[in-house]
Amino acid sequence: ANSATSAADDTAAQVGNDGADNPDSSQAENTPPSALENEVPQPFSRQASNGSAERDEIGRAEPDNVRTGAIEGKDAATETDPFAAPGIRAGTFILRPTLEQGLRWTSNAGNSANGSEAVISETNVRMRAESNWLRHSVNLEATGGFRKSISGEDLKEPEFGLAGDLRLDLSTALTVNARASWNRSEESATAPALSLGPLSRPTLDTLQASLGATYDPGLFGITATGQVTRLAYGDATDSLGASVPQDDRNNTLATVTLRGTYDLSQMLQPFAEVEAGRRFYDNKTDSFGYARAANRYGVRAGLAVNTGEKLSGELAAGWLLEDVDDDALRDISGLDLRGTVNWSPQRGTNVALTAATTVEASTVAASSGSILYSTNAAMTHALRENLDLNLNGGAAWRIYEFGAYQDTILSAEAGLTWWMNRYAGVNGRVRHERTLNLDPNRASEATSVYLGVTLRR
Repeated sequence: ANSATSAADDTAAQVGNDGADNPDSSQAENTPPSALENEVPQPFSRQASNGSAERDEIGRAEPDNVRTGAIEGKDAATETDPFAAPGIRAGTFILRPTLEQGLRWTSNAGNSANGSEAVISETNVRMRAESNWLRHSVNLEATGGFRKSISGEDLKEPEFGLAGDLRLDLSTALTVNARASWNRSEESATAPALSLGPLSRPTLDTLQASLGATYDPGLFGITATGQVTRLAYGDATDSLGASVPQDDRNNTLATVTLRGTYDLSQMLQPFAEVEAGRRFYDNKTDSFGYARAANRYGVRAGLAVNTGEKLSGELAAGWLLEDVDDDALRDISGLDLRGTVNWSPQRGTNVALTAATTVEASTVAASSGSILYSTNAAMTHALRENLDLNLNGGAAWRIYEFGAYQDTILSAEAGLTWWMNRYAGVNGRVRHERTLNLDPNRASEATSVYLGVTLRR
C-alpha cells in the first residue's frame, strides 16, 4: 500500500512539473488526493508529450494508433428465407402481387363422366394487401383466373374473387372480427344437382359476410358470430342448347353462433358452441311445388390447441339439422365434423389438415339435399432454400337424403417449385382425381400434368 501511494505521489509530482509548459496541468493539480490513491499504478505507461490535450488524470496519453472499424461494418444477420418475396410498400400496407401462367394436359377436361382429354392454358393472378399496424389489422385480396383449351375438348372457365377481413383490438379482452367475400365461377362438375339436370355447368356467385366479437378476460371467454351466405346461380343449357333457368336454387343462409371457451392451460382451450339460423329461397315454392325453406340448428364441442409455431388449430364434433318447411321432404341431418390444424414437425416443413361438413340444398324432385363431408391434407417441405416439395391429398363423401347412390371423391397431387430468385419460379405438378358412384353418370376419373411459371413481387 505504501509503495502504491508513493508511486502515485511521484506521478502527481511529475505532472506538476509539466504544468509550466502545459496549461492543462491545472486539472491534475486540482485532482483530490483520494482519487489518485484509488488509481492502479501504471509504471510502464507511455507518457504524454508536452502540449498534448489528451492526458487522463494520471498523465497517460491516448494511443496515437487507434484501430478503426471495418468499412463494411458487421456482417448482416442471416435471412430466415432468402427467397421470400419482399412485397411492395404502399403507405401502411404491403402489396403482394402474383402472376402464374402455364399449360396443363388433362385426360378429362370437364372432369365429368363423358369428358375427354385436352391441353389447357391457365392464367391466374392475385393481389394481396396486408396492413402493417401495431394494433388492428386489415387484409384484402383480389383473384382472377382464366382456363381455355388449346386443343382437345372445348373448355372456357373464367373465375373472379374478392375478399377482405378486419380485426379490431378494442382492448386486451375484447376483439371484433369482420369478413366479406365474393366469388364467381362455374359450378363444380361433381355438384349433386347436375346428376339429373342440365348438361352444362351454370355460373355460381357465392357471397359471404360475417361479423363476430370475442370477449375473453381470462379463464372464461365467449364469442358471438353472425354470418350470411348467398348462393346465386346463372342459367344453364341442356343437350339441345336450350336455356334452363336456375332461379329455384337461389338461396340465402343466415346463422348466429355462440361459443363458450375455458382456458384449461396456455396451450389447451376446450369449447362448446350452438348454432341457429334459417335458409331462405328467392322463390317461396320451386317448380315442383315444394317449399324448401328450412330452419337450421347445430351443436358442437371441441378443443383448440396452440403451442406456438409447432402446433395450432382446433377440432370439433357435433350434430347438424336443417328442418325443411315442406312435410313432403325429409329433414337434412347428420354428424357435424370440422376443424383446421397446422403442424410444423421441423423447420421448413408445414402440414395443414382441414375437415368440413356442408349441407347442400337441392331442387331435385323429392330430394331435400345432401351432406358433404370433406377432409384435406397439404404438406410443404423445403428440400433446399429455393426448392419446395408440395403434396396434397383429399377425400370427400356425399350422403344424399334420397336413393342409394352416394359420392366418394378422392384426389392426390404432388408438385415441385423451383425459385430462380425472389421474384420468379418454375412449378410443376401431377394430379389424379376420381369420383366413385354406382350411377355411371356420376362416376368420373381425371389425371393431369401442369407446368408453369410464377412471377411475384
